[in-house]
Amino acid sequence: MGENPVFSIWYRTGEVIEEKLENTSGKEMFWLITVFGIISMMDIASSINMGDKFSLAEILILSVIIGPLVGALNWGIYSLIVHGTSRLLGGAGTWRETRTTVAWATVIYSAKFLLWIPLLFLFGHELFLEETMALTNNLFLTVLFYLFSLFEFILQIVFIIVLSKGLAVAHRFSAWRGFGAQAILFAVNVFVILLRLFAG
Repeated sequence: MGENPVFSIWYRTGEVIEEKLENTSGKEMFWLITVFGIISMMDIASSINMGDKFSLAEILILSVIIGPLVGALNWGIYSLIVHGTSRLLGGAGTWRETRTTVAWATVIYSAKFLLWIPLLFLFGHELFLEETMALTNNLFLTVLFYLFSLFEFILQIVFIIVLSKGLAVAHRFSAWRGFGAQAILFAVNVFVILLRLFAG
């Protein structure tokens, strides 16, 4: 496959996962989990209002330092849950195949980096504060914030779809079973995003 799998996994999920189950290097796994972890850490920092105690620079540095560990932990938990549920649904994939599939599916989640860039430019430190004066006092910025939140929600849905298709390949069953295998994760993710969206 000549295409970069980071791009082609969006529209050729099955083929990419099938190849990467047999041909994923340790370096690829490292970077997939590292980037996933950094983005996850930034999401966590925003959701728990870390900006009330730390500067923007400190939050970004902590995300880079602690993020890879967060990514590894989240990756392990995701993999463990969907491996167990996939096996319960008749899946035949191995633990290694499940881990690899989840790692490549994080490409979709990590695409949130493209949302973080304009968000940091527009809102900066306020993204991590409990009280956001810019959002409270500026209708245009408020609309933009909710628009970005909508894009984030869409990425979560695409992540679920890609992981469903990936699990279908890894476990040799239908994509619907792949979706069922991660139903718990889906419910939790939707709840968290909606909570952030409506809690402001």
